[in-house]
Amino acid sequence: MLADLLFPEIKESIEDITKKYPKRPNWQTITRMWPSPTWFVHIWNVYSAMLDDIFGHKDNWINFLRIEDTDQKREVEWAKNKIVDIMKKFWLIFDEGPIWANYTDLWDYGPYIQSQREYIYKVFAKHLLSEWKAYPCFMTEEELAEIREHQTIWRQVSGVYGSFSKWRNATEEEIKNELETKKEFVVRFKSPWKIGDRVVVNDMIKWDVETNDNFLDIVILKKTGIPTYHFAHLVDDYLMWTTHVFRSDEWFASLPLHLQLFKAFNYTPPRYIHYAPLIKLDNWNKRKLSKRKDLEADVEYYFKLWYPIIAIIDYLANIINAWYEDWRKENTKKSFKDYDFKIEKMSQAWALVDMEKLDFVSKEYIANLWIEELFNEFTNWANKYDNELMKLININIDYTKQALNIERELEKPPKRFCKMSDIPSQLTFFFDEIYKNLDINFQELIPNIKKEHISKFLANYKEYYNLNQSKEEWFSQLKEIAVNSSFAINNKEFIEWTHIWKIWDAAMILRVVLCWQRNTPDLYETMQTMWKQRVDTRINKFI
Repeated sequence: MLADLLFPEIKESIEDITKKYPKRPNWQTITRMWPSPTWFVHIWNVYSAMLDDIFGHKDNWINFLRIEDTDQKREVEWAKNKIVDIMKKFWLIFDEGPIWANYTDLWDYGPYIQSQREYIYKVFAKHLLSEWKAYPCFMTEEELAEIREHQTIWRQVSGVYGSFSKWRNATEEEIKNELETKKEFVVRFKSPWKIGDRVVVNDMIKWDVETNDNFLDIVILKKTGIPTYHFAHLVDDYLMWTTHVFRSDEWFASLPLHLQLFKAFNYTPPRYIHYAPLIKLDNWNKRKLSKRKDLEADVEYYFKLWYPIIAIIDYLANIINAWYEDWRKENTKKSFKDYDFKIEKMSQAWALVDMEKLDFVSKEYIANLWIEELFNEFTNWANKYDNELMKLININIDYTKQALNIERELEKPPKRFCKMSDIPSQLTFFFDEIYKNLDINFQELIPNIKKEHISKFLANYKEYYNLNQSKEEWFSQLKEIAVNSSFAINNKEFIEWTHIWKIWDAAMILRVVLCWQRNTPDLYETMQTMWKQRVDTRINKFI
């Protein structure tokens, strides 16, 4: 028998394998996340996992993790574990998969790593071979190249199909003779259809769509015995009882093929949901977000900038359902899982990865944090990326919280930070240990005012300012001192110095002298936080 000649080591049938995977309850709906451990974890993986988690835990659904590592040439050794670790950071829950201690399997439908399931795939491939729904193909790379060249010249559809496959209708004797030469072979699925055939496929976002049916004899097992994605996902989804598959719209063109494969085994396929892929504008042209070209494709990029995890989730949730943004404004402290996401409300349009939109969402999230939450999130960042600053924070915890809380209790507080890595530029100058080592170019920061005139203003201001005043009283006094300072200069100097004092000039001088930069938090609150001794010391240093 042909199948035994090709796989003599395979003794079990698909019925034997199926018995090892007990049927799940009919009322359960099963989804799965299926990342490939090739290089870093893509933001798309998080987006896809959110969909599986959100919809996979509605009404007691089950959501499992399956690592699809059949592309072994591109596999990165550490990527499997990193996938699990990063999903935990996003509070994305898997009920099954390689998620137990030391990344071992949890539950009974494993192995959940495809490279550990090679024997199973060969059992299913052998079954197709036994029914002549698949065949071994011994064509060399040179022969395949000749076919592609011929198809290009004659403007024919590229691929192996029909008369372009010399082994499609080979006899058992011809195959046996070829095997005796110990030639390598792949296993190809024998498509039952031809060019031009049409089929209606169903998608839970697109609904019924008429499209071209598959006519290609695609490879289902490589020469190494490792399956292609097309075949592996069929076998695994059947044995793991997957009922719903979320995947990017780029896979929609493969749906007719996948339905053919399920039909070849007389299996009921899962329901498919093809969502809009994540894209980027590149010179106003839309293209798929690239692992090799785009920093924002890598989840670690967001971690290094320290966008809050929940802000990233909120941003992606806005892509899933546009109404989520309005809900979030009214429910700032609820989990994203409390929102009633709807599959039918998912957009079919391509989803643009817009960093400006993420910044906006993140600013909104940070602005709504309680001060203790903000302090904890920021110190998590500082612990990892700025040890020297963290040492100062540990010595000055209450002072740090007060500095972080500036402007946050206003009726309409400005949104100062969009990520935790923004905070040091608005915080470090509060610490004398850092302030005394800063180097400043006054000519650059205050180009139109001479140093001696700044000194005279500061000496005048230091004599009269009062931090016990209300903000309105403080502001009026600052304005009065600024105006009076312009007349405190004798006529000769005044003619030489043509600058006319204004309130924002005085405020800018104080910002630069106290913080050594023009962009600072609210000046009144900054001075209130530093308090008089520190303010006096810094003014005296300049004078």
